[in-house]
Amino acid sequence: MFSLIVTILAIALVAVLAVATLLYLKDAGKGSSAAAQSARYLQEGSQLVGALELYKLHNDGQMPTGDEQQIKDTLLQDGKYLKAWPQESWRFSTDYAFRAEVSSEACAAVNKKLGIEGVPQCSDTAYEAKSVCCAID
Repeated sequence: MFSLIVTILAIALVAVLAVATLLYLKDAGKGSSAAAQSARYLQEGSQLVGALELYKLHNDGQMPTGDEQQIKDTLLQDGKYLKAWPQESWRFSTDYAFRAEVSSEACAAVNKKLGIEGVPQCSDTAYEAKSVCCAID
Protein backbone atom coordinates (compact mmCIF):
# COMPACT_ATOMS: atom_id res chain seq x y z
CA MET A 1 0.00 0.00 0.00
CA PHE A 2 2.84 2.38 0.87
CA SER A 3 4.50 1.85 -2.53
CA LEU A 4 1.19 2.63 -4.28
CA ILE A 5 0.95 6.00 -2.46
CA VAL A 6 4.58 6.80 -3.33
CA THR A 7 3.94 5.87 -6.97
CA ILE A 8 0.85 8.12 -7.16
CA LEU A 9 2.77 11.03 -5.59
CA ALA A 10 5.67 10.50 -8.03
CA ILE A 11 3.30 10.53 -11.01
CA ALA A 12 1.61 13.71 -9.72
CA LEU A 13 4.99 15.38 -9.19
CA VAL A 14 6.13 14.47 -12.71
CA ALA A 15 2.86 15.82 -14.14
CA VAL A 16 3.26 19.13 -12.27
CA LEU A 17 6.89 19.46 -13.44
CA ALA A 18 5.87 18.69 -17.03
CA VAL A 19 3.16 21.37 -16.98
CA ALA A 20 5.56 23.90 -15.42
CA THR A 21 8.19 23.10 -18.06
CA LEU A 22 5.70 23.51 -20.89
CA LEU A 23 4.54 26.87 -19.54
CA TYR A 24 8.13 28.05 -19.16
CA LEU A 25 9.11 26.93 -22.66
CA LYS A 26 6.00 28.57 -24.12
CA ASP A 27 7.01 31.94 -22.61
CA ALA A 28 10.65 31.50 -23.64
CA GLY A 29 9.59 30.63 -27.19
CA LYS A 30 7.46 33.76 -27.39
CA GLY A 31 10.47 35.94 -26.53
CA SER A 32 12.79 34.21 -28.97
CA SER A 33 10.16 34.42 -31.69
CA ALA A 34 9.87 38.19 -31.17
CA ALA A 35 13.67 38.50 -31.22
CA ALA A 36 13.89 36.52 -34.47
CA GLN A 37 11.11 38.59 -36.06
CA SER A 38 12.75 41.83 -34.98
CA ALA A 39 16.08 40.75 -36.48
CA ARG A 40 14.34 39.93 -39.77
CA TYR A 41 12.47 43.25 -39.80
CA LEU A 42 15.67 45.21 -39.13
CA GLN A 43 17.53 43.32 -41.84
CA GLU A 44 14.76 43.80 -44.41
CA GLY A 45 14.39 47.46 -43.49
CA SER A 46 18.14 47.95 -43.86
CA GLN A 47 17.99 46.42 -47.34
CA LEU A 48 15.25 48.84 -48.35
CA VAL A 49 17.07 51.85 -46.87
CA GLY A 50 20.27 50.79 -48.64
CA ALA A 51 18.43 50.43 -51.95
CA LEU A 52 16.84 53.87 -51.55
CA GLU A 53 20.17 55.46 -50.64
CA LEU A 54 21.81 53.87 -53.67
CA TYR A 55 18.95 55.12 -55.86
CA LYS A 56 19.37 58.64 -54.45
CA LEU A 57 23.12 58.48 -55.09
CA HIS A 58 22.50 57.65 -58.77
CA ASN A 59 19.70 60.23 -59.15
CA ASP A 60 21.04 63.49 -57.68
CA GLY A 61 19.50 62.90 -54.24
CA GLN A 62 15.96 62.36 -55.56
CA MET A 63 13.73 59.60 -54.17
CA PRO A 64 11.89 57.33 -56.61
CA THR A 65 8.50 58.72 -57.58
CA GLY A 66 5.13 57.17 -58.27
CA ASP A 67 2.81 54.91 -56.38
CA GLU A 68 3.92 51.94 -54.29
CA GLN A 69 4.13 49.54 -57.21
CA GLN A 70 6.13 51.99 -59.34
CA ILE A 71 8.62 52.55 -56.50
CA LYS A 72 8.93 48.79 -56.01
CA ASP A 73 9.44 48.25 -59.75
CA THR A 74 12.07 51.01 -59.83
CA LEU A 75 14.06 49.43 -56.99
CA LEU A 76 13.83 45.96 -58.56
CA GLN A 77 14.63 47.19 -62.09
CA ASP A 78 17.33 44.93 -63.54
CA GLY A 79 18.46 44.03 -60.00
CA LYS A 80 20.21 47.37 -59.86
CA TYR A 81 19.05 48.33 -56.35
CA LEU A 82 17.38 45.14 -55.04
CA LYS A 83 17.64 41.63 -56.43
CA ALA A 84 14.39 40.57 -54.74
CA TRP A 85 11.72 42.18 -52.60
CA PRO A 86 12.32 41.32 -48.90
CA GLN A 87 8.65 40.72 -48.05
CA GLU A 88 5.44 41.50 -49.90
CA SER A 89 4.07 43.13 -46.77
CA TRP A 90 6.57 46.03 -46.86
CA ARG A 91 4.82 49.13 -48.15
CA PHE A 92 5.87 52.69 -48.91
CA SER A 93 4.48 56.03 -47.87
CA THR A 94 5.85 59.38 -49.01
CA ASP A 95 8.75 59.33 -46.53
CA TYR A 96 9.06 55.85 -45.13
CA ALA A 97 8.64 52.11 -45.56
CA PHE A 98 6.41 50.21 -43.17
CA ARG A 99 4.91 46.84 -42.27
CA ALA A 100 1.40 46.76 -40.84
CA GLU A 101 1.27 43.30 -39.28
CA VAL A 102 4.11 43.56 -36.73
CA SER A 103 3.29 42.15 -33.27
CA SER A 104 3.76 44.46 -30.29
CA GLU A 105 6.40 42.08 -28.85
CA ALA A 106 8.44 42.14 -32.08
CA CYS A 107 7.99 45.92 -32.34
CA ALA A 108 9.31 46.40 -28.79
CA ALA A 109 12.25 44.08 -29.63
CA VAL A 110 13.06 46.14 -32.75
CA ASN A 111 13.01 49.34 -30.72
CA LYS A 112 15.17 47.81 -27.99
CA LYS A 113 17.82 47.04 -30.64
CA LEU A 114 17.52 50.65 -31.82
CA GLY A 115 17.94 51.98 -28.26
CA ILE A 116 14.28 53.00 -27.85
CA GLU A 117 12.12 51.87 -24.92
CA GLY A 118 8.62 50.61 -25.62
CA VAL A 119 6.44 51.27 -28.65
CA PRO A 120 5.82 54.99 -29.27
CA GLN A 121 2.97 56.43 -31.32
CA CYS A 122 3.85 57.09 -34.97
CA SER A 123 2.60 60.67 -34.61
CA ASP A 124 5.24 61.42 -31.92
CA THR A 125 7.45 64.13 -33.46
CA ALA A 126 10.43 62.99 -31.37
CA TYR A 127 10.85 60.09 -33.79
CA GLU A 128 10.61 61.98 -37.08
CA ALA A 129 13.34 60.98 -39.55
CA LYS A 130 14.41 58.08 -37.32
CA SER A 131 14.09 54.34 -37.75
CA VAL A 132 11.50 53.25 -35.22
CA CYS A 133 8.74 50.69 -34.82
CA CYS A 134 5.65 52.63 -33.79
CA ALA A 135 1.94 52.24 -33.21
CA ILE A 136 -0.44 53.94 -35.61
CA ASP A 137 -2.83 56.24 -33.76
